[in-house]
Amino acid sequence: MKKLQYLVLMTLLVIGCGKDNPTGEIPNEPEQKLSSQKILGDFTLFDEATGKWRNTEIKDNVVTAVIETPFDIKALVATVRIPDKATISPDPTQKRDYTNPVIYTITAEDGTKAEYKVIVTKRLLSESNIYRLHFKEVGKSRDHYNPHPSLNQHDKNADIRIVVPLTTDVTKLTSVFEISEGATIHPKAGQTLDYTKPVEYTVTSEDGKTVLKYTVTVIFDDLPKLSLSINGEEFRNVPPGGTIVFGVNVLPKHEDIRVSLVTEDGKSSVPLTIQKVDDTNKKIHVKLPDTYLNGIYKLDVRIAENNSAMSYTFVLHGGNPVFHYITSNGGGPKTPNSLLYLAEQFGIFASINRKDFAKHSFFIKKNGEYLPLENARFHTNSTTIILEAPLELPNTSLETGTDFEFVIRYEGKEYTYPLVNNKKEPVKVYIPKPPVVTGVSKTSVTQGETLVIKGSNLFYPHGDLRDGGRDKINHYTAIRSRTPSKELISMIGKEIDAQGNLVLTVPFNFLAETEYKLFIDSNVDSFGEVETPITIKVELPKPTHPTMRIQEAEVYHENSKYFKKQLRVKFNGDISKINIKAIVFPEYQNAKITNFIVYEGSNSIMTGELNFWEYRDVYTRRHTLYVLFEEGGKEYKLYFNAKRGEQND
Repeated sequence: MKKLQYLVLMTLLVIGCGKDNPTGEIPNEPEQKLSSQKILGDFTLFDEATGKWRNTEIKDNVVTAVIETPFDIKALVATVRIPDKATISPDPTQKRDYTNPVIYTITAEDGTKAEYKVIVTKRLLSESNIYRLHFKEVGKSRDHYNPHPSLNQHDKNADIRIVVPLTTDVTKLTSVFEISEGATIHPKAGQTLDYTKPVEYTVTSEDGKTVLKYTVTVIFDDLPKLSLSINGEEFRNVPPGGTIVFGVNVLPKHEDIRVSLVTEDGKSSVPLTIQKVDDTNKKIHVKLPDTYLNGIYKLDVRIAENNSAMSYTFVLHGGNPVFHYITSNGGGPKTPNSLLYLAEQFGIFASINRKDFAKHSFFIKKNGEYLPLENARFHTNSTTIILEAPLELPNTSLETGTDFEFVIRYEGKEYTYPLVNNKKEPVKVYIPKPPVVTGVSKTSVTQGETLVIKGSNLFYPHGDLRDGGRDKINHYTAIRSRTPSKELISMIGKEIDAQGNLVLTVPFNFLAETEYKLFIDSNVDSFGEVETPITIKVELPKPTHPTMRIQEAEVYHENSKYFKKQLRVKFNGDISKINIKAIVFPEYQNAKITNFIVYEGSNSIMTGELNFWEYRDVYTRRHTLYVLFEEGGKEYKLYFNAKRGEQND
């Protein structure tokens, strides 16, 4: 009976298993393997007191580091990098004394362990210098602290002299030293000592190998170093003969006080009369000269042979006006070298009383003739004065030159100065005259070459223009060129040479092998276009290939039946072995056409339809182009003008 029961039970087990596992096999549970990683990847020391870090070297389970003062070897923490599931003991982030080696144990996830020995060595420093010294009772202000000579870390047995005020109690001075890291000083810093006689200090390096001696001597100053209280604006409008008052930090005997008025550059000075000395408020009253030129000045005040002070600069504008120099509009860093007496706006730097500014008028002058300047005003938030030349051509026989003067009229008086820039260089004044052409550097020119138009009054340099000036002055002079068929092409000139000739570059919009008659339209619009007797012939640049040439080039009309706005170029030889890269517009920074088909049988190329700008420049304006190709690893250029195709071809 029992056998039957066992059989039934086993059958049920087999059936039951078969429902979930058709193979009848009993699966094994997968085993999860624990990590054995216990490598110390990084160990970095940190001194919390100083905020300093120190890297270490890890080799063969030994971590080594070398530290020096100010690191505290007895209170270091560490940051470490270990595997994710490992642990380290003891806790490295706790402050620890590393005077002796410290053993850290890293335990992997699987329980295996690895020990690392951390060895920190402290290196002792060998410097024994005094860098700074002062006394608590005196302080570190410039008035009372004057080491002489300056402390020198390379001087052995150096002498240090400290000058102190006369009222200082030198029998009780507390020293404050700054010395080399780790070094010691004897007597100790911070002690209150008697300095009526020199005191010798011995500084010993941390490693005990370097010992330097310093002798400190305290010297009395007769008076504190003189200083002045002047803000620079309080004297601005004081008239000649007026009184100015300034403060000082110390007053000696009145008879020892000397005050002089000194120009900003220090080249000249004048003694001032002392009217009053206010001992209570420590103020000195002095009288200005009966006449002075407006400008920037300083006071030189002396209270003893070896005790004086020069004040900061201040402004005096209550006297006679002074022109200093011409500057750019707004007083920027640009140095102007010229002035166009027509529509130009410019700045000047001058010392003028702002309260009476409306009473001033301004001119440039030559040979006794005055040319007025208009609309005088101060530039916004600036000391620069803005002036403007008239909008109309001057009615004068004066010629351009660097011999003009600048004139200020004020209260019936006239003040005349050289017309210079901030480098004290003469400023050239241009008086506009009609252009005169006397010749050209060559009558046969190649596109891209320099052409010099000889003559005078051809171009007038200028700075900023006043309102309405754009209608009077252009930024360039136009050389207009006309063919016998009246086709007009312009060249732009913006540069004149030392002789006043106009220097320009022949553009690529000229039709080659064509003669042009020249007309000049200077950048002063009032003179209009002037015809010259000069004719020039323009030629294409020479081909750079020894034999290959362009035999024919044609641009088809925009109404062409078959080749609308397309450009065809035919060569004089076989083009199957050359690499044609592009058709280039040299006039426009080498813009290129790269969309073309090569017909090797006819030795021709044909572009796709040109865009608006390309068609305009090739068909309408007849610009010069060149084919850029490569042969034998070298690039070549063939220049050409395309003929115009008929409308219905």
